[in-house]
Amino acid sequence: MNMFAKRISFVAIPAAVVLGFVGFAPSASAAPNAEVTLNFVGLNCEGCTVTYTPDSGATGQPATIKNGSATFTAASGALAPGYFAIDGNQFANLNAETTISFMYKGTKPGSTVSRSQALKSNKVFPCWAGTDATAEFTVRVGTVTDRNALGKNKRAVIAWVQPTPATTDVSGTSYPADRGRFILNGDITCSSKNGKNIILPIL
Repeated sequence: MNMFAKRISFVAIPAAVVLGFVGFAPSASAAPNAEVTLNFVGLNCEGCTVTYTPDSGATGQPATIKNGSATFTAASGALAPGYFAIDGNQFANLNAETTISFMYKGTKPGSTVSRSQALKSNKVFPCWAGTDATAEFTVRVGTVTDRNALGKNKRAVIAWVQPTPATTDVSGTSYPADRGRFILNGDITCSSKNGKNIILPIL
């Protein structure tokens, strides 16, 4: 009987140790959702609204610029390719969206684009390529003179990423620029697999 008891205790101790190791083993954590932060410099645009419209056809996600930044986080997984529109009460109501320019045609990744260069550009890339991790960009904000919906001259916003991001951060095709801005009334797609773009006339 004593020998039998000893055998049981000999086997039970290692089993308890193994269970202890399993109990303390760290559990695998889920991958964090993708996130992009835009930091705004130049003209003070605190309180302005930035809307991220993903290429997935989902409704645009608005964010208010607070402390010079606006952050967008995916509900789950990656952030799809899309574009960012910027607006504020101090700017002309053009009855359309003014997009943030990610790159001007002919500029090199990492280069600094001045305001005068932006205004002279004929083509702009308004689309961001999306991310499955995190991304951060600096956006310069300024104004140009434009006419609002009532036909009166008023300051209108212009915003572009500076320095120019890597080509991997830019998606889609280039569009005609109006004084450095791409303004749309309708919708665009930022990856070729999602079909043709629809751009309505600006009213």
